[in-house]
Amino acid sequence: MAKNLDDIDVKNKKVFLRTDFNAASRLKASITTIRYLASEGAKIIIGTHKGRPDHSNHEKYKLEKTASEISGMLGKQVMFNRNVIGKTSEKYVDSINLGEVMLLENLRFYSEERKGDRKFAECLSRLADVYINDAFSVSHRKDTSIYALPSLMKEQGKQTGTGYLLDKELRLWDDVSSFEGKKALVVGGAKLKEKMRAIKELGERFDNVVIGGVPYNVLRKVQGYGIGKSLAEEDNKDYAEETKQILDMPNIILGDDVYTSRKLDEELKEVYGKEWISRRMVDIRNKDIDDEYSIVDVLLSKKDKERLKDIKLAVMFGPLGIFEAGFKEGTEGLAKALSCNKDIRCIAGGGESAEAYKSVPNLEISTAGGAGIEYLIEGTLPGLDVLR
Repeated sequence: MAKNLDDIDVKNKKVFLRTDFNAASRLKASITTIRYLASEGAKIIIGTHKGRPDHSNHEKYKLEKTASEISGMLGKQVMFNRNVIGKTSEKYVDSINLGEVMLLENLRFYSEERKGDRKFAECLSRLADVYINDAFSVSHRKDTSIYALPSLMKEQGKQTGTGYLLDKELRLWDDVSSFEGKKALVVGGAKLKEKMRAIKELGERFDNVVIGGVPYNVLRKVQGYGIGKSLAEEDNKDYAEETKQILDMPNIILGDDVYTSRKLDEELKEVYGKEWISRRMVDIRNKDIDDEYSIVDVLLSKKDKERLKDIKLAVMFGPLGIFEAGFKEGTEGLAKALSCNKDIRCIAGGGESAEAYKSVPNLEISTAGGAGIEYLIEGTLPGLDVLR
């Protein structure tokens, strides 16, 4: 079992704290860990990432402004280290006082970060005496700072462990795994690969599985319904085999009524002042969707909602429709149906789900969708295994 931050002596130590500041909510969520380390007299070196930068867009993903945001939350200055690795960076880290905080520039500006690179890990390890992972949301990956770095630091006899945010996430998802009452899984949004895996691998553990978003489009297409221009693939992968298995599951809920709309190209978007026009409701069983139209929302019938009666735990990974574009009726209808269940516990996996289901009672928010799915399936993550 990985050590908890409370079990590690960080006083007078340089601590490499791996966080995920890819979203404002995740930034706020790690503040408790940062404050504790500062109060214990550690030198805190924060390593994180933002976006998927390449050489053409570094300006967009620089973290200097993030350092200022953390400063505002902590009420103290946060130093910013543009160099990350090398002698200059090491000297800068050594120069800060105990209890002070330093943010490294975006780790993904180094291509080695995504490759589990040993040499890059060696360079990072020179910055710190202790490694703490507080980035649950990327712990399902083997990025250098998530896997190779703590592995190397353990070899060097340095201490490694988990931060308070990561521990909180583990308790949340362990509660889901051990829950014995009636429960529902909601899978929508995009990121097709992980969502199809969630339905296939987790579906049998839930009493009901409500499906929307891109997975809904894929399932309806395989059933032979015309889905127009609706997105139904990712990386040119064919999900036909998984889809047939899913369609045989007796507990899935696929709404028949959908809203469709036409997406405008850039030129017409300027003319109309919006991205989508001509919203129409269609019963997908009775009418193929026009070639120029896409499914933008999935509505549940009264009968569908009846099946969700008495649910005591709902876990949501994504909205039913294109929520960010204003197509909210299906998701809000589902939220209202769940809200009718007394003492229901609702968990939103990731920021998009948190926003989409904010109206449900007793909502608990995880910082991660993909990592949450992976942890429920496997019971562990690479970023946790390496700390054990």
